[in-house]
Amino acid sequence: MKKRIICIFICLLLIFAFVGCGGTPKPDDGGDDTPIVTPPDDDDEKPDDEKPEEEFKPWEDIPEATEPVDLNSEILIGSWVTYYRYNIDSLDVQMRRLAQSGVNFNLFPFQWDVENWDSIEDWQEIDELCTKYRIVYGIAANEDMHSANLGSFNQIKEYYAQLDSPYCRFVNLRDEPTTAVMEGTVKRYYDRYTEALPDLVPFTNLLPSYGAHGSATYREYVQSYADNFIGTEYISTDYYPFGSVKGSVDEGIFSDMEIIRDIAYNTGKIKTHCFLQSTAYAAHRMTNIDELRWNIYAYLAYGFKAFSYFNYVCPGESDTEGEQFSDSLIYRDGTIRDQQLFDDVADLNWEVRALSPIIMNSDASAAYHTTDRVSGVEYLPDDYFIQPEQEGDFVITYLENKDSEQPSHIMIFNNNISDEITAAFELNVSEVSGLEYFNPATKEYESAVGNSGSCECTFAAGEGIIFRLAGLG
Repeated sequence: MKKRIICIFICLLLIFAFVGCGGTPKPDDGGDDTPIVTPPDDDDEKPDDEKPEEEFKPWEDIPEATEPVDLNSEILIGSWVTYYRYNIDSLDVQMRRLAQSGVNFNLFPFQWDVENWDSIEDWQEIDELCTKYRIVYGIAANEDMHSANLGSFNQIKEYYAQLDSPYCRFVNLRDEPTTAVMEGTVKRYYDRYTEALPDLVPFTNLLPSYGAHGSATYREYVQSYADNFIGTEYISTDYYPFGSVKGSVDEGIFSDMEIIRDIAYNTGKIKTHCFLQSTAYAAHRMTNIDELRWNIYAYLAYGFKAFSYFNYVCPGESDTEGEQFSDSLIYRDGTIRDQQLFDDVADLNWEVRALSPIIMNSDASAAYHTTDRVSGVEYLPDDYFIQPEQEGDFVITYLENKDSEQPSHIMIFNNNISDEITAAFELNVSEVSGLEYFNPATKEYESAVGNSGSCECTFAAGEGIIFRLAGLG
């Protein structure tokens, strides 16, 4: 997998030589050259406003704090549970770590002591940090958000007016409603917020097909949302495919993705959001980097434009309560269980964000599997303009450019969660004159097809590669 340089965080280590007594060096301010920021030492009492402003890369990819956030131009990557405890690290330290790891989205700034998150001062603190680190976030409505009583409709209106922030962009209405709840309570709140706060995006995450959604079919369930929530910006879903058996994957996820892709594309080309499995719980394992890469690129192959990890931070108070959450990228005590995994996820996040100019300006009009072992999906037509030259399990997606005068793209996705694969693809040069590989590390296009019309690619496990088409609309 192509890697790119992410957040190069440079601090100057100041060493003071004391005369006579042989004094000791001043502790490091907490920065190093990795994506992870270590909290400052306890004896570093220097106020935040007196410390030098830290620089993040790639800073040029992030809008100025005073500019409105364009949700149509940037892939969003966030987490459901994002923070742990004040008494471990400050929110500033926690937010900085997220920003350096590529997070630019916090749908629901969630704290386990949710009863304390009930004042404008609390949300102003969140807003200041989200603005500082360029993270789009949402306010949670009082719609049974896991007992988080975060405000009535009138309170939300008051908070939003006082915040007046380009980074407060969502109101989270409900997680995983049934059809009846969705068409009743959630629809009523959607209409109310849409009318009263038109600049605030109402957000509802739907159940997966294996959830008790209350419709005859999953397609009917998702279609009901699209039909009832006219003008919605996002269709969101969660599906957690990695069970307890190592190497297993529930490929029913593809049927869900195809239904959502099809409905979103044919109902006003709605943006789509999903949750990625990065937490061990109940009968689900902690994922490795190959599985996470597969998870996010599979969704990208179906045109999804926003992602939230479930979770960055391990939920709950213990490993034995509730759904038995036992591991995440960051444990509930603030420790990173697997530093290499965390660093690899940061690389992955920045790699995906580099695809924003293509993904956000395209719609997935078709996603074709090259094998017929997965049900509920479309298969590659024999006469399609690009064909694999040997057997292999791929998804080939047509990414239709929103600007009909600009070239479109295809993505080829390696549907393998464990193995690197080198494969060749034959291009019908009478239909498409060439392919140009988009390199996310350089953000440049590179020639990918020789005179023979053949293109050979090496894919990491679960990797997707994007090509720009020449000679085809």
